[in-house]
Order: sequence, then C-alpha cells, then structure tokens
Amino acid sequence: MIFLHTADVHLVPLSEPDGKRRLAVLAELCGLAAQRDGLVISGDLFHSQAAASDQGLLSGLKDALSKAGPKPVLIIPGNHDRPGGVGPHPLDGRHDLGAHVRLLSKEPYEETSIVGVRFFGIPFQTERSGGELLRALPPEARGAVVLLHGTAADRKTLTMYGYDPEDPEESGDSIFLDADLSDAGAAYYAFGHIHRHESWSLKSGSAAYPGSPDAVTVKEEEPRQVLEVELRPGKAPIINKLALQRSARSLRKTVLAIPGAEGEALKDAREFIAGQRSDVRPVVYIRGLGSGRLLEEGRKDLEAGFKDRDPRPIVKLRADVLGDEELSSPGLLQDFGKAMAEAAKATGADPELTARAALIGWLALRDDEKSLDKLLESIGTGS
Repeated sequence: MIFLHTADVHLVPLSEPDGKRRLAVLAELCGLAAQRDGLVISGDLFHSQAAASDQGLLSGLKDALSKAGPKPVLIIPGNHDRPGGVGPHPLDGRHDLGAHVRLLSKEPYEETSIVGVRFFGIPFQTERSGGELLRALPPEARGAVVLLHGTAADRKTLTMYGYDPEDPEESGDSIFLDADLSDAGAAYYAFGHIHRHESWSLKSGSAAYPGSPDAVTVKEEEPRQVLEVELRPGKAPIINKLALQRSARSLRKTVLAIPGAEGEALKDAREFIAGQRSDVRPVVYIRGLGSGRLLEEGRKDLEAGFKDRDPRPIVKLRADVLGDEELSSPGLLQDFGKAMAEAAKATGADPELTARAALIGWLALRDDEKSLDKLLESIGTGS
C-alpha cells in the first residue's frame, strides 16, 4: 500500500495572513492522497483551539478534506490541538467532515485499518512517558503503522526544535526513544511535532517527520513537502518526498543598521523582500545600532508596503536603538559608526556576525555591564 504522511498543518482562521494559503495546502495534500490509499495527519491540524472553532475555517476544512474522498484521512491530536495533552480534540463529535475522515483520539491509542493494514494513533499525552505509550500498544502493532506526536530524543539534529521555553505549547513532553520504538516493532512511525523533515531506520522498520507542509515559523527555510510511504511485506518502507505547489518556506536576511545610515539598511530590507518569489516568506532582521525613531518608522513602512503580499513578510527590529540626542552628540559613537561601516564593507563580511560584534563592542565601550551580561548570557544558552 501507499499513503501520504503529513503533520503540523497549523490551520489558522481564514481572516489571518496565512489562513487561506494553509487551507489551500491542505486541499493540495488531500488531492494527492486521492491518488494513493490515504492520508495520515500526525497532529497539530490546528494552530489553536480558537482556530478550530472558527466557522469559516471549519467550512473550508470540510471542502479541503473532501478532495481526498473516498480515500481515508486519519488524524491524531497534537499539542496545539489539545493544549496540555488533556481534554477532547476540538473536532471530537462536533463537526461532520465526511465519512472518510477518522479521528484517532482515544487514549492511550486508537486503532483502524486501511486496505487491510493496521494503523494505531497515539494522541499527544502528558501523563504517560513515550515509552509507556509504546508499551501500551498491543502485539498487533508489530508490522503496523503508528501515528504519534512528540520529540524523537535520539535525533540529535532535531531535539533543539522540540522545546521552546517561550511557547507554552512546546513543553518538552512526549519524548520517544529509538530503543522503545524498535521494541514496539512497528513497520513505520509517522511522527509529528518537529517542523523539519528527517527519516531514520530502526531495527524493526522506519520513522520519519514530514516537516510542516507550509512554513509556520521563521526557521522553516527548507522547501516544504509531503512524504509518500510505500509499505512492502517483509521489507523496509520506501519513503519519497513530494514537492508541494501551494506552500511557502521562510527565508531570513540580516541587514546591518549603522548610525547615520539607517536608510541604507531599510533599503536593503525592501529590495530583499521585493526580490523574493511568491513561495518564499521574507524574514528580515534589522540589527546593529541606529536611531530608534527612524528604524521603527522604517519597519512600519515596510510592513504597510507589503501588507497585501502572500506570504506576508516579517520584519523584526533587533538593533540597539538610540535616541536622537545620543546620536547627535559628537565623539565615540560617530567613530564607532565609521568602524562598523568599514567592517560591513570587508570582503566576505557576514552582516549577522558584524551586527552581533558591533553590539557587544558598543555595550563594552559605554560600560553597560548589565546589558552586556544579559547579551552574553543569551549567547551562552544558544538563544
């Protein structure tokens, strides 16, 4: 059999900037699934419970899911669908999404089948460890497909994406180890939660994250895709990446603000945004030093000028902003600004590193120990 595997769609109300595109991406996924044996969505169909109650989105959702029919669509709750891993899924029994849509939300797992192949859905839960959840599976899970939402802790390149202390929904719960996955013996583990793709082999089969089908955060710079999984009796699954036409990825750029040359940084930002294709969300970080008034006005102008672009650009002001009086006084700041400008023009100069070095240097020169200690602490923790 052949099915599609996606996760972390993060639907938002259609009135929000990314709402219509993400729903269109889901419709594209469902259209592709109609040519296979089905589609599995391994959690975080919605970005929030508020989104799941938006009537316009729910109407569009049924239309999007219908494009997969009559092929089955299997969905498990993720941490954004069901905050804290407790309570009902936002779709439980309240909406008719079509007879082909199956929500696997019972704890510790729920079972169904597609063309004779068993599928076990493990909803996002916080009261049991990943190992306990896997050990709760019945013997019939050996050789089956298991949907789960959490962090594969042995994936060293991914674990940094599994916990975000600034996001209350990224709690670090639902941790799965390769040893427990191998012991459970499934042929394929359809993971969700991490927004970038990775697949790996286990003693008994394979596991994979598809990555979000549309960029949700500024870090998601790889092309978006859905996974096509072919199960073969007695052999390892074949996993193919299928490109998506309606999705967008993020692309970041740092522009260096220099006192007295703030306009040049804003011009660089505008040209970068205007030069990107429609499948790219431009993300601009304005770093360095400069007039807080000019840089904030420029940031607002950029957002207003591209407000109708889809995906809408993100402009973040991360410069150490200065007041007009501080900028107008002669002395050290002017000399430091000239040194920044020379460093930025050097062959192979990295704007991000130049901006960080400039900020550290400026804080040290003005003897701002409090800000400097805070900055160095954030660098030490990898923020």
